[in-house]
This record gives sequence, C-alpha cells and structure tokens, in this order.
Amino acid sequence: MCADDFLENQVRPLLASRCYSCHAQTATSGLRLDSREGLLKGGHRGPAIKAGDAAGSLLMQAVRGAGGLNTDLKAMPPAHRSPPPKLPPL
Repeated sequence: MCADDFLENQVRPLLASRCYSCHAQTATSGLRLDSREGLLKGGHRGPAIKAGDAAGSLLMQAVRGAGGLNTDLKAMPPAHRSPPPKLPPL
C-alpha cells in the first residue's frame, strides 16, 4: 500500500471518526486535523506531526495515550467517549 493510500484508507477515517468533531472546523485548542496544513501548523501545544518523526509527534502521543501532553489530556479523544477502535499500524 502506498503512503497516500494508507493515509486515505487508514489514517483519515480514524481522524474523521475520532477527532474531527473537535479538531476540524471548530479547531479546539487551535488544532485542526482535517488538512495537512493544520497538522503541520498544530495548535496551542505546537505542531501535531513532525516530518520524519511519527513517534515523536503530539498526534501519535495523543492517539496512543503516551506522555507529552498535559495530564488531563493524555489520551484523545477524552475518556468519557466510547472505547477507542483498534488502531491501524501508524
């Protein structure tokens, strides 16, 4: 699977179903995840993605619930929502 296919078939559906309600047109925390530009610009905590360093990106830390974010926002979406889906190999 090429990178574009992986993005469109694995990553974008995950973002659309789990993130866009807060991080698309409403841009909670100044973060938009519905465009490449929004991912690179990031929000109040900085860029959501780092080119060449997926594991070090804030987006991956949030999706995986790994450190790097404030303790009240370690995992996204917030815990009061439904359980996270099985993640594709990101």
